[in-house]
Amino acid sequence: MKPSTPLVVAVICLLSTAAYPSSVPVFSCFELTITAKAFSGNPFDPSQNDIQMVVTDPKGQTISIPAFYDGDNTWRVRFTPQKPGIYRYRILARGNIELEGTPTAGSFRAVASKNRGFVRINPSLRTRFAFSTGEPFFPVGHNVAWPSRWQSQFVDYDAFFAKMGAAGENWARVWMAAWGGLNIEWTPGRLGSYNLEAARYLDRILALAEKHGIFIQLVIQHHGQFSTRVNPNWNENPMNEALGGFLSKPGEFFTNARAKELFKRKARYIVARWGYSTHIFAWELFNEVQYTDHPGWDAVAQWHSEMASYIRSIDPYKHLITTSSPDPSSPVWESMDFFQEHFYNDDPAIAASGDPNPSRFTKPYFVGEWGATNGAGPTENGAEFLRRGLWSGIMTGASAAPMFWDWDYIHRHDFYKQIGVTAKIVNAAGLPGRGDLRQTKPQVNCKDLGPLVVAPQQDWGAVQRFEFRITPDNDGPLPGLPSFIHGRFHRDMMPKPITLHLKCSNPTAVRIAIARWARAGAVVKLSLDGSETTRLELPPAEADVHRRTELTVNVPAGEHSLEIDNAGDDWYVLSTITIEKYAPKLRAKGLVAKDLAVLWVRNSAPETGDVSGTVAISGLENSRFALWKFNTSDGTSARLGTVTAKNGSAEVPIRSLASDEVYVLRKART
Repeated sequence: MKPSTPLVVAVICLLSTAAYPSSVPVFSCFELTITAKAFSGNPFDPSQNDIQMVVTDPKGQTISIPAFYDGDNTWRVRFTPQKPGIYRYRILARGNIELEGTPTAGSFRAVASKNRGFVRINPSLRTRFAFSTGEPFFPVGHNVAWPSRWQSQFVDYDAFFAKMGAAGENWARVWMAAWGGLNIEWTPGRLGSYNLEAARYLDRILALAEKHGIFIQLVIQHHGQFSTRVNPNWNENPMNEALGGFLSKPGEFFTNARAKELFKRKARYIVARWGYSTHIFAWELFNEVQYTDHPGWDAVAQWHSEMASYIRSIDPYKHLITTSSPDPSSPVWESMDFFQEHFYNDDPAIAASGDPNPSRFTKPYFVGEWGATNGAGPTENGAEFLRRGLWSGIMTGASAAPMFWDWDYIHRHDFYKQIGVTAKIVNAAGLPGRGDLRQTKPQVNCKDLGPLVVAPQQDWGAVQRFEFRITPDNDGPLPGLPSFIHGRFHRDMMPKPITLHLKCSNPTAVRIAIARWARAGAVVKLSLDGSETTRLELPPAEADVHRRTELTVNVPAGEHSLEIDNAGDDWYVLSTITIEKYAPKLRAKGLVAKDLAVLWVRNSAPETGDVSGTVAISGLENSRFALWKFNTSDGTSARLGTVTAKNGSAEVPIRSLASDEVYVLRKART
């Protein structure tokens, strides 16, 4: 690289100082345009051409804000004041830039506003989010990673964000992906130079987000860029030496000095151009970094630590930083501001719940992607599928709603209202500012029985636990239950079958759902009480087969053992296990503090009719509580009077429940 030249005073190209505002609201953008008469070298490389605005705030503290090149010999600088008062600035430049006009400086006044500022970790509730002003922020939204191409008519962010904002959503996850028009560095032979068409497109997307109240989690890179096996784009990556780049393997990205320097330079441009915005919720360094051809988790963790440290050093607004989605135990998370995981399962409650106990985390946690194993949702009853997933995730006590992946599915079926209704109830219940609410298991009294659905919690790896006792209290992911059922190729990882111990009060049926299997093929083998009942060959194919397959075993009343095995060569993936008429038909999840409780109750078998019963929740102060009921389909509510907590427990009557409802118990005023 060319060594830096000494700083020289630069100029702003103004027709008059009146071209710029004399005042701006606090937490709004102040922008200057700077024009060069001439320059040489790379305008995107600050070691060759660099312009900074040095700002002195009302307390006399100074901060340097880098300008960014925007084509046509033009640089721009964007600055967001965070407190009222007079701000003075001067423009400095170094490198090979000859600027037009007369050297100048200027000032403006930041005036008080109702803007809430940047999203932070809530300083008093470290597992929750809040704005600069202290107002709690609870994200509710869905992914909108790139423009839609699900139909012949192109659907862009103006349509997406308008519908999201109108419905009450406040969060979206946007990828800087090449096929979505947002990768600014994806042209072979032009590493270190940025695609300004892509940059201006993101300008427009961010303006739309600000207009419609959407806060963007911006994904800077995705796994395919550095993968040869999962959604691979390595053959298109300009860092690939086959395209004139300098990396022989994708995994070298995490350790190569030049690759690191190029990422830092790109991050500097991203922060300079978009860091001003209060509607950047977070920088996400990678989507699903576990699917890259990485050289090992130590290297990945070190890369994340180094890049997060660099971004924090140049981002004056201290946006949150995250990634996705290694296991929560990975060292990668040590340098991140919050956790997020991605889950897919044909049972929405399992997919959207993520980690069943997020209270173990000392940072915010939520599910950043979820959906069925097809990546979307069912062709029928999609609203119910979405609603069940949303409330299953919220009721774990996570820091945000679980974020559905397939925005085309949402748009095609017009499910925006369903997510918006969820946001309305979340706010009405007071969840955003209540990090003290803890997950609890309510006591259900219901005479009718319905299905129990359990699912694996363990992903790929050696199986540690083989015996599981299934009780009516089980619901959702079953700790230790493996999803990969291994065959002969990996018999060392699963030396014996998985055994489920059941105690059935009446005859039932157990349905085993398979999500996919390896291209080498597998054989599902099911046995009841030691006798084989079912054998299904999953045939070899040219690639891994993603096809939902379901098998049923009829089980008499009494105590029984059901074995799940693989008599074939390679793995298959267990999705869900459904046991009919095994648990109370009325199901409930709860969040509780001494003065507040939130209950989500549902009918687990709506096709068999309404259900009634009672739900008792413990952990409350002995007092009277106002009881509210919310319709999860349309957000309507009704006050049902009061209930009294005795010995820390209050009982809520549930009458003729067709689908699901939310109940809020708030300590009554005396």
